[in-house]
Amino acid sequence: MDEKQIKQVQVSFSRLLPYSAKAAALFYSRLFALSPRLESLFTSSMETQGESFMKMISMVVRGLDDIDALHLLLGSVGVRHVAYGVTDEDYDVCTESFVWAIEQAQSEDFSPELRAAWFTVFGLFSKAMKDAARASERPQSSLSNLSARAAG
Repeated sequence: MDEKQIKQVQVSFSRLLPYSAKAAALFYSRLFALSPRLESLFTSSMETQGESFMKMISMVVRGLDDIDALHLLLGSVGVRHVAYGVTDEDYDVCTESFVWAIEQAQSEDFSPELRAAWFTVFGLFSKAMKDAARASERPQSSLSNLSARAAG
């Protein structure tokens, strides 16, 4: 991701903020249309969930200037999502749904270049979450197993 893409996404998101509730509703509508099983993973109201999701996206967009810190944040979110039953494929559906929602909300300002920038951001977002989720599911290393046996 280069500086131009970061700026494009940050400007795009700042324009989206006044319509964040609408964008969140579009996102979840598309997400559940593409993957109906995901709807059962949510226990709070869609309004509350939408607010939380948009806050997270806001933190990600603001954090694009500090990728290392962003990876830590997204990694912790990815680990939590394992417990919710989120799979690697779900991240792809999420990406497609959110970019689609932004495109609907900003149709006149949404260029192919901006679309690519958002896909790049969500690619980064998804990769950090997937990597952390996979790492959290790995069995303990052999050294950890040996240490545990020696202590026991």
